[in-house]
Amino acid sequence: MRIVKFAEDLKELLRSRGVRPSYVRLKVLQYLLTEKTHPTAEEIYQALISEIPTLSRASVYNALAVLSEAGVVQALTIERHEGRYDAKTEEHGHFQCEVCGRVYDFAVDFRFLRHEALEGFLVKRRDLYFRGICPECQKGGESHGTSG
Repeated sequence: MRIVKFAEDLKELLRSRGVRPSYVRLKVLQYLLTEKTHPTAEEIYQALISEIPTLSRASVYNALAVLSEAGVVQALTIERHEGRYDAKTEEHGHFQCEVCGRVYDFAVDFRFLRHEALEGFLVKRRDLYFRGICPECQKGGESHGTSG
């Protein structure tokens, strides 16, 4: 019963943003909401292919494009060659570990960031990224995942 309610809530969320809730879009969104690993499109594809044998990479990319355009998910470009996706759309920062590749969320109060040099500019999006080494990798831990 709880899963059915979750699926219905996702359908309603998509409809409220003007997005047709196709099966692939719902599965991609559900994956992003439950895994919270900031996955790449390829990682999403690999995670869903066993459940949806007819899934194509193009379908995943298309679903992500529609969900991003509607503001349901956030596209992250932490590295030029790698796009990642986040279902958390409110403003927050990201930290990527240079050792394991994992991406962590952290709270940021963007109201206190100074940006006087941008007077006259229309700012549509603010991103804050940090790179370094996470506590697990600093300890030499190898048991945590490679992304997320």
